[in-house]
Amino acid sequence: QAGIDSGGQRIIQDRGRTRITCSQPVFQGCWDVDIDQSFGGGAGIMYHKKLSIVVFSKNQTFIEFLRAVEPLANCTHDFLPEQTDFSGDLCADADIVILDLPPEETPLTVRESCLRPGARIVLCDRSLDESVDRSGLLEQVDALWIAPLTKDRVGFYFGRLLQEVVQYKELWLHKQILRTLMDSVPDLIWIKDVKGAHLRVNRSFCELVGKTKEQCYNRGHYYI
Repeated sequence: QAGIDSGGQRIIQDRGRTRITCSQPVFQGCWDVDIDQSFGGGAGIMYHKKLSIVVFSKNQTFIEFLRAVEPLANCTHDFLPEQTDFSGDLCADADIVILDLPPEETPLTVRESCLRPGARIVLCDRSLDESVDRSGLLEQVDALWIAPLTKDRVGFYFGRLLQEVVQYKELWLHKQILRTLMDSVPDLIWIKDVKGAHLRVNRSFCELVGKTKEQCYNRGHYYI
């Protein structure tokens, strides 16, 4: 068994499996990682993650279409109770925010309400009125779903969105594992690009040269 604390997270290894728990509010959660698959079998990191989804809509059929979409492998959906009116408080801990409301009922501050890095905001556009000004609102969202929002189209849109969110989280998880493992090693570790600039260094390296990781990033040997 081994435990490593680094940057608000903890890695605990026991009998070939690793559990990574992050206490940072924006990434609060837990991943069960199969070490044999990740580092021995070459199948990539295997983990389980719950995605928090909030939907603002007055269309119950549309909500049923969303709920009918199967979760991705190693993931589950956690739909918050449907809301007919926008609430910024509900967006704070959401991984996905779906806005199926008229443009005049959707505030331009929706992005500020989403506190989790990597959170995705979707705007459903059912209006065919080209005179409606959507420019300010479009700057706040990551995707625009165009009507008619049939079951097949919603399934396609939502499936792609889930893949995007999970890929973002998996990339973040890979980075945290790499950083934690590097910092737990007493030897010096550094990674350079072909031009000699340091892309990543570990804690032992920083202690030896007397500089922070930020000071070493993208700098050459002579500066360090």
